[in-house]
Amino acid sequence: VAYHGGWVVADAAANSLLQVSSSGKIHLLARFPAVSETAPAGVLGPNPVTVKAQAVPTSIAVGPDGALYVGLLRGVPSVPGTAYIYRVVPGHQPKIWAHGLTAVTAIAFDRHGRLLATEYSTGGLLSPPTTPGALVRISHNGHTVTALPVKGLFQPTGVATGRDGSVYVSNYGGSTAKATHPGEILKISGLG
Repeated sequence: VAYHGGWVVADAAANSLLQVSSSGKIHLLARFPAVSETAPAGVLGPNPVTVKAQAVPTSIAVGPDGALYVGLLRGVPSVPGTAYIYRVVPGHQPKIWAHGLTAVTAIAFDRHGRLLATEYSTGGLLSPPTTPGALVRISHNGHTVTALPVKGLFQPTGVATGRDGSVYVSNYGGSTAKATHPGEILKISGLG
């Protein structure tokens, strides 16, 4: 995203947030820590397994307050409810702003200053590909995550908002042009 005369970039492989100046100079803004997470029996083997699940930044939005909001999906085992949205103010430690999300792929603020997020799969990354995704709204204080009544979301990977209140979601983001259901952009109205 454009930010303070340059850009801010999510580096998913390094679990970090980078600031890039207009001249191309790169500065580390934040690094997001891995968290111990237990995969239930049957996910990574016959018994429960505890792993360090990576904090993978997938999306950035500039909030109405000027802070950066960063959507993260939790790496394998990607248990439902373990993804976060961080609030980042340059020069300060990143803080978890919202939790209880699952496999966040994209975030955007709507015209009322509320944060929307797409969840790739409500069952986590290791769930069957027929598991639906979701579009959620997070309250102004980050404490409440509400699933919005949008049917037919599968592997949503992007979200944008229009001035008229419409929300645009890229759907079937893991599909290819040759898939039985190729990717599409949905226009969603009437969410309030």
